[in-house]
Amino acid sequence: MKKKNKYRKKQTLAHYIAYLLGICFLVRVLSTAYYDLQLNYNGSCTVAEIYKYKGIRRSRVKGYYEFSVNGKWYRGYATSLSDEKLENRIRYDTITIMYLPSNPEINRSKKAVKNDLFVMLINKLTNGLSW
Repeated sequence: MKKKNKYRKKQTLAHYIAYLLGICFLVRVLSTAYYDLQLNYNGSCTVAEIYKYKGIRRSRVKGYYEFSVNGKWYRGYATSLSDEKLENRIRYDTITIMYLPSNPEINRSKKAVKNDLFVMLINKLTNGLSW
């Protein structure tokens, strides 16, 4: 006769919600890393104009920008902590961004793409290998 393990914990709804949130976070991180790699290797640079600022917290500012590719306008945003130093910029200032020519809706500031840890790791691994 098998003995029941009375110390085994039951899975609760909170456990399932935590698993689901963890999976969502992982998908978000991997998709951002994938797009940053695409921008790093296949992206084009252009200058975008900042049209609006929004203060998120005391130390963080979000700047919204727009740029034109082949006569069509696209929008994006940059944050002061991860992408650019936006505190001293003014409205209608410019920012250098990278976008995918095949889909300009995928865009980020050039500094954010170049400073992405995943992109730097892949570049280091691929440049360090000599065949």
